[in-house]
Amino acid sequence: MSNFFQKSVASFLLVAGVSISYYFVIVLPKNIQLENERKCQETGRVLHKADAQDPTAAQLEGKFKFDTRSEQCLYMGGFVYKNGVVQKYIKNVYTNETIAEFMTNVDDPSFRFGDREKFGEVEEKYFSE
Repeated sequence: MSNFFQKSVASFLLVAGVSISYYFVIVLPKNIQLENERKCQETGRVLHKADAQDPTAAQLEGKFKFDTRSEQCLYMGGFVYKNGVVQKYIKNVYTNETIAEFMTNVDDPSFRFGDREKFGEVEEKYFSE
């Protein structure tokens, strides 16, 4: 009887230990990631809406990404102006710091501002999914 009881307690402790480990290793980090992504989307939409105040341009669709490694909320957006200028940028939503930006003119390809290669690298790294 005592041996059966010991095996039952050991089995219960093993199952409880695995369940608790699963929660802390798998479930909790996913919940934190989802919450960070939700806050990033929410805050990013506010910045995107504030950017939309320019009546001389059509706003590009905003994209948002929370990067867990750097804990940054990134926002990729931009404008197409009536004169043919296209501006694209990637910003840190929490600091409003521009991480990468470039401008070009669809009517005059020689017009360039910013670093198109850097923008492409940052876009590929964070928004390629």
